[in-house]
Amino acid sequence: MAWKFAEKAKKLNIREFAEENVVNRKKFYSDAEVKSWVARYEKSVNANMFRRDSQSIRNSDKKKTNANKSITKRIITYVCTSGPERKPRGNGEREAFTSRMNCQGRITFSISECRKYYTITDMKPHDKHKEISKKVRKLLPQNRKLNDLQVEKIKEFHEMRGDKLLLMDKLAEMGNIPTFKDISNITQKLKKKNKGNSLTEALEFLKKRFNDENETFEALYMCSKRMQQDFESWPEYIAMDSTYKLLDVKYPVTIVIGTDGNGATRIFSIFIVKKETKEIIQWCFKKMQEMNKIACENVKVFMGDKDIVFREVLPKEMPQVPMTICIFHAQQIFRRILNDKDYNLSMVMKERALRILKKMPHAKSDSEYMQLYNNFRKLDIPQNLQLYFDSNWHDIRNQWVKCYMGSYLFKNDTNNRLESLNQKLNYMCKSSNRLTEFLKKFFDYHDQVSRERDTDSVKMFAKKPAYQNDLTVLRYYDLLTLYAYNHVRKQLKTMDTVLNVDKIEDGIYCIKSIDQFETQKYTTTTTNCTCFNAITMSLPCRHIFKVRNMMGLNLFEESLCNIRWTKKVYLQKNPIYNTDEDQQSLEFFEDKENNIDSLICEKKSKKVLDQQSANVSCVLGDKFTNGNQISSDQELQTTPIAFNKSTQNIVSEESEVLDKSVCTDISRFEPLSIATTVDTSSRKDGDAITTNSQEEVVLEKLSNPKGRPRGKALDAIGLPISRTIKCIPYEKMSDLEKSRIILKWILKPGTLNKKVLDTIFDESDFIDFNNMPCWIYDPDIDINIVKKRMDKRIFNRLKSVIKRNEKNVQWICSKCNNDLNNGQYSIGCDGCMKWQHYKCAGLKKKPKQYFFCHDCMKSI
Repeated sequence: MAWKFAEKAKKLNIREFAEENVVNRKKFYSDAEVKSWVARYEKSVNANMFRRDSQSIRNSDKKKTNANKSITKRIITYVCTSGPERKPRGNGEREAFTSRMNCQGRITFSISECRKYYTITDMKPHDKHKEISKKVRKLLPQNRKLNDLQVEKIKEFHEMRGDKLLLMDKLAEMGNIPTFKDISNITQKLKKKNKGNSLTEALEFLKKRFNDENETFEALYMCSKRMQQDFESWPEYIAMDSTYKLLDVKYPVTIVIGTDGNGATRIFSIFIVKKETKEIIQWCFKKMQEMNKIACENVKVFMGDKDIVFREVLPKEMPQVPMTICIFHAQQIFRRILNDKDYNLSMVMKERALRILKKMPHAKSDSEYMQLYNNFRKLDIPQNLQLYFDSNWHDIRNQWVKCYMGSYLFKNDTNNRLESLNQKLNYMCKSSNRLTEFLKKFFDYHDQVSRERDTDSVKMFAKKPAYQNDLTVLRYYDLLTLYAYNHVRKQLKTMDTVLNVDKIEDGIYCIKSIDQFETQKYTTTTTNCTCFNAITMSLPCRHIFKVRNMMGLNLFEESLCNIRWTKKVYLQKNPIYNTDEDQQSLEFFEDKENNIDSLICEKKSKKVLDQQSANVSCVLGDKFTNGNQISSDQELQTTPIAFNKSTQNIVSEESEVLDKSVCTDISRFEPLSIATTVDTSSRKDGDAITTNSQEEVVLEKLSNPKGRPRGKALDAIGLPISRTIKCIPYEKMSDLEKSRIILKWILKPGTLNKKVLDTIFDESDFIDFNNMPCWIYDPDIDINIVKKRMDKRIFNRLKSVIKRNEKNVQWICSKCNNDLNNGQYSIGCDGCMKWQHYKCAGLKKKPKQYFFCHDCMKSI
């Protein structure tokens, strides 16, 4: 065993802990040195040790003149916390777990003959809990213990009813990683009653307004690196639901979740939409598939409510995934339909129909459902209600009746997981948040919940059942995760309740189960069963165990369990158990990279453009009104978007390649990097145009169309509320505004500002006409507009110069001052009429409407 310890010490580059370097060689001159060395040794091997026993120095030895006063023991023995087993003190009535796993880790310190120092006389390496890595060790209870200062901080926060999530972050900064349960335990000890939620005032909209009416926030899709890892690891079952109170603009926040190998809820992605329209939801599904290609291909079932938009989009975007309807939402719809005045049902008839409809989703067999269905048809109900049920529910009974639902549901026949998650989100994030505040709180919450889930999973490897003597149960515990083990253990316990077993043929049995409606029949073999538990969980049920027991087969069979429930797969797919050396330097559970990307959704065509992969995406519409900004303190960074007139995502060879915008550590919320576009109309055939707006994307507040139009209503001090200002294209400008643009090109700098525009300029105010900018030669520029602003002789000279040079003019970019005829796409601003390269304008595809350069946007 010594060589194993030395090999591990060498791998960790800590040679001081190698056995050949410490046994009978290392000297410790005080008890404090021993304790400090053991603490460093624990970190090196990712284990925890405690002082098992010690022997004090005899009084006669203390009186010796050469004795070291800092040494108080003759022998000190440290053993691993997962060391020798102890016989449980209880009687086994309550399920309990023990961390004792017979680990051989041990260190013995003995005093030297001269009584001046300790030496290590015996040392045995740890041979258990190999799954405990450096990250996992932080989650063990011994390492989560809080000191007195941290307990006092918890007391202060609790008395002030502070945010528990914020408290967790503060404690993490102090070196500990506590859980919610740790905080609750301490508050109970302090005997402080939890008073629950504290109300938060609705935050006002950001005051800064965007002055372009062409863009409006439509949707935002997010998934962190950890979310993508979880989705790829456990993709079989996904559920989706929305909550509506988290943002002050009342946008629905939709969350996509799944179930991991230990039965815990994992968040896969989140998107915020302005309206749940078909086009926006379709874009969200496409983005989810784009960022999680492998995971989406392995999705087996989708759980949701009976939302029309989702039911239209899912078959088109993920046709291979069957849809199921939450039973709770189905029963809610039944109650609402029966109360509809169009059907004019009596109170007695409503109760009878509702009683039957409530039982239908829980039908355990086809015969039970058909009996309930026939009873419903026999009721004296209107014909149109019967037709509604047949066309909208009976024909899709495989989506909402238990016996038809199929596998991979993992006993999730409702959206209770999502409802519970939404309740916690509303508690932790509060209501009516601004977008920036919500994103920060959400990612903090996700980090903490992931930490909680991983902390719970450590129990599987750090403990084992204390009172369990059944070898079959223990073997299933060694094979399965804790959630799956508890399910199988319950099935083993109820195996003896299965009584009516009839043999159909060799290896196939019919098991009858007495139910309140009728006797249910299940076809069972030694490996399969038609009951709901076996189909949805992919784990052995009590019927399979009964048949195997009757046939004399071993009740433990690894092939009966889906590999997703095994500890081996859980270790491979959970990132905290990944002990690769290149990942050791990462922060614990920190989402270090959240790539950010943006797309455009035109309201007229509802066309969504492709974009490179990213983790946060934003869709923009065609109407910009004031509302919340995504970032308020810093200008948003921009990411160029590729456009082309005929095809999407075709960029010229000399165009800039699209780079991913990266938002580092979004849980602390750096400003999001979001690119926006403005639709423009083409000025010439063959020219493509786009822009990269430097302004901030705003959220349009959802409100009822009531009251007077903007511009008619008064503000708080009685003045009319002004309308938003927008860029005006050159063709729609007045002659006065067109004159100002042309005169800027031909007058000396500063002249136009010093003199009134309606005056006549003399010859000394003009530049040399041979040095005029190329924009004046544009065919759309009517030079006669400025004729009355100058002497007739000067104007005739200006016209002659334009006529002489218009065929040989060299068009240059207003940004880089390079020739436009160098093989790159170029675009002209519809406001100031200046031309730029696509790359200089930050464009990659031609906008559909007007294009305004950055200078025009800033001048508003």
